[in-house]
Amino acid sequence: MTDKDAVLYIWGHSFEFDKTDCDRWYEIEKLCEMLAGHKDITYATNGEIFRAITSRRA
Repeated sequence: MTDKDAVLYIWGHSFEFDKTDCDRWYEIEKLCEMLAGHKDITYATNGEIFRAITSRRA
């Protein structure tokens, strides 16, 4: 662990999940289940992250 903040940013387009033979929807659902509900994780929108970072620079 680190004492510094970190960001895990998951970005993509849902239509891309349908472009392969693999079950990408299953994979993203499992990833979301694994990351959900942790008390030591702050879940934030892009705007919330931006405001948090810029407020520290002020």
